[in-house]
Amino acid sequence: MEKKIYTKNDIDIERLSALARLSLTEAEKESFSCDLADAANYVTSLLCELEVSYEREALTLDQLREDSSDLFDQRENMLSLSPYRKDDYLRVPRTVGKEKEEQ
Repeated sequence: MEKKIYTKNDIDIERLSALARLSLTEAEKESFSCDLADAANYVTSLLCELEVSYEREALTLDQLREDSSDLFDQRENMLSLSPYRKDDYLRVPRTVGKEKEEQ
């Protein structure tokens, strides 16, 4: 494995902070970029020291479990614990596609 040296400029701290839903100051962005670059360099050095070999095994259709629907016997108890419920469903905040809404 070729050893790549990461710098703080290699880290897309804006994207990472958006994915983690963090609001960072400029000082925090600078600090975290350096810390993440150091961590990436450390992991890279470990991988270069090890001889890593693996084979990826593909799942075949006969290895998959049978898809079946089972009734959950604690359904009402679980639903009763939720602060947001609509009929027989739990209501949760939207997370998927939220970036598109914010733009």
